[in-house]
Amino acid sequence: MSVDAVREVILKRRTIKPMQYSDKPVEQAIIDDILETARWAPTHKLSEPWRFAVFTGGGRQKLGEYMSGWYKANTPEEKFQQQKFDRLLSVPASSGCAIGIGMHRDEGERLPEEEELLTVGCSVQNMQLLATAYGLGTFWSSGAIGFARETANFFGFDERTRSLGVLFMGYPNCEWPVSERRSLEDRVITHR
Repeated sequence: MSVDAVREVILKRRTIKPMQYSDKPVEQAIIDDILETARWAPTHKLSEPWRFAVFTGGGRQKLGEYMSGWYKANTPEEKFQQQKFDRLLSVPASSGCAIGIGMHRDEGERLPEEEELLTVGCSVQNMQLLATAYGLGTFWSSGAIGFARETANFFGFDERTRSLGVLFMGYPNCEWPVSERRSLEDRVITHR
């Protein structure tokens, strides 16, 4: 294992939104490989709380119809924005693949919910890193629609599973974005 290769994929990972994806589909074998990496996130007591709903082909259009419909049904008329409705309708179909993200609490609730949420976050990061290695851009969308109980139901999750949004991925039709981060100086406290 190369430290430099691991560092490179971590530093290269960027949020790339579906409007920046080409129409090239993501192959099922790649989707399966990306989901496999999610299984290997750290998981206290081996609770494995992650759940996924995969949308490819026509499923992406159904997701867009659901998202735009949810927005219209749950937005007061005076706050409704046609542009946002149209974007929600088209974004999933613009992606090569969309994955609904869920967090399932075990029956005994052996762990605090926060721990399970962090575990799912780690699993999504694993997926984003491998997607980056495959040359795929990713965008984890959450917000009101992503967290709604109706969304968990739409994904096919059971009642103990919360929806945590959608991970969109696709091959960028743009230059790979570059970014910077602020220095760690103000963000690290060292005790010696």
